[in-house]
Amino acid sequence: MKIFFIADWDFTLLHKEIAKKLKSEFGYNCNALIIGKIFYEKFKNDGFNHSYLSQSIFGEFDKGLDKRDWEVILNETKEYEKKYGRPTLNSSALSDRTYYNQPRVERARRILKTYKVIENLLDSEKPDLVITSGYAALNLFAFSDVCQLRKIPILYP
Repeated sequence: MKIFFIADWDFTLLHKEIAKKLKSEFGYNCNALIIGKIFYEKFKNDGFNHSYLSQSIFGEFDKGLDKRDWEVILNETKEYEKKYGRPTLNSSALSDRTYYNQPRVERARRILKTYKVIENLLDSEKPDLVITSGYAALNLFAFSDVCQLRKIPILYP
């Protein structure tokens, strides 16, 4: 079984111990996306087979952030709203304190980029189960949507 942990800051301390136990007792493959550079540097090889630093995957999207105009972004946002069954996807940025005060076109660009990055990450990881800590940020919110659409079980301890 392949388990993917989304270790949000201090949840890394819990998730690495769970990963160690699952690896030693059941031989599961446990990979992680660790949020927070200090936690990543300290725990990237502690319990996980492979780890990603969230900031290196998501960052602030300074490079590669979509620069298309609002009409094009709005149309693609509508496609994602339909795909994920959320009539107001742009409001999902409100779950993240770093994005809520940005202009709506910037929020929409970040939302689309976040969903695309997560889709690509899950395509490469192909987990059987995702374990996370909840909806504290846009990327955690989006992980939930993408996992549910793909019928990947996702747990929020």
